[in-house]
Amino acid sequence: MSRPAPSRPLRPQRPATLVGDLRGALRLSVEGVHGVTRIAEGLHGNILRLAPPLGQVQERPTRGITGLVYRAVRGGASVVGGGVEVVLGCKPTRFEADAVVFEDRRVASDLTLFMPGLTGAAWLDATPLPRSPGGFVQGDARCRVAGLDATYVAGDGGSFPGPDWMPKQAHQADLQAEVAARNLLRELRGERPEETFRVELVCIIDTLERGLLVTRHEGGGRALPPLRAMHWAKALFEKRYLRRYR
Repeated sequence: MSRPAPSRPLRPQRPATLVGDLRGALRLSVEGVHGVTRIAEGLHGNILRLAPPLGQVQERPTRGITGLVYRAVRGGASVVGGGVEVVLGCKPTRFEADAVVFEDRRVASDLTLFMPGLTGAAWLDATPLPRSPGGFVQGDARCRVAGLDATYVAGDGGSFPGPDWMPKQAHQADLQAEVAARNLLRELRGERPEETFRVELVCIIDTLERGLLVTRHEGGGRALPPLRAMHWAKALFEKRYLRRYR
């Protein structure tokens, strides 16, 4: 007489996968971000707009830089909530035809777009010029190159002391170049080069229809709403500016 086969213990029902739970939580978080953003933008707009003596304030989206910030928040949340995998704190080591390989993982990719960080020019490796950790020529607040006589640097070729938001091109490069030229002439005359450059950001963000003027300096800054006049102002400025070099 054969013995009945021992019964196997029933396996507990498999819970939902962790990935599914995370995706669900992520979508709830995204919906929460959208809701809070709508409320905050509505309150912000009502505060900025003057209430009429009678009736209610007409609710509408904020404009200018304020509206741009709120749209960026909603857009970023939508991208993350749409199934885009975000990888932070890992350096990419190489690109493959269908993937991006990081230091600790490989992420499949149908389309890879890469924006490298700004670094110094490669030809600087063959020079004795002192370099910053990012590979730029190390300059001081007077645009002098450390350790070298009558040697100056300006613009995006150099690394300078200043706030994190200090730009490297355009108007800031002009300010540095003027200071570098005057200090160089002083040094060649046997005088002390004491002039320092002013840290200032002046930019018109052109959408090809309107322009957003953004300025910043060490005492503060401002941003104007999109204006059609600023689009034409930037076009005229660029034409006048480049005329000296053409």
